[in-house]
Amino acid sequence: LGFHLGGGSLDQKELCKAIRPHPDGIQALFPSKQLSLTPAGYVEPLLTPMRHPTLCTKGFNVYNALRLDYLVHDFEQMCLNLKPHSKSIFIDMGASLKFHGQSGAKPPVLELMKSFEKFGFHFDHIYASEVKAFDSK
Repeated sequence: LGFHLGGGSLDQKELCKAIRPHPDGIQALFPSKQLSLTPAGYVEPLLTPMRHPTLCTKGFNVYNALRLDYLVHDFEQMCLNLKPHSKSIFIDMGASLKFHGQSGAKPPVLELMKSFEKFGFHFDHIYASEVKAFDSK
């Protein structure tokens, strides 16, 4: 997106409109209107109680704690906020290297970053932090 916006080859509003999750905008996905509007667009926190809904209805399950399929990103608003000089920064505040004993399991953050890249957002900087120290040897 930054390449297209910086080069002026496309109108920013039209380019950003093309990545809407619904033709009528993200609000159309939530008829209850229960979304939090911030300057960055519509967001919901990823605090533990706000994880996948089955975490509350079916009891704690590691798989449900790491699911990302319920997230809806406001890519259109993020795109509208971009300037030709913008830098995108990804911060992972729970960057564990262990994935609960699943052999061959990939970190959920890679899936999340892949979805951003699919919509044209490539990160200039990536920072990761984890409370528990982990010896990689």
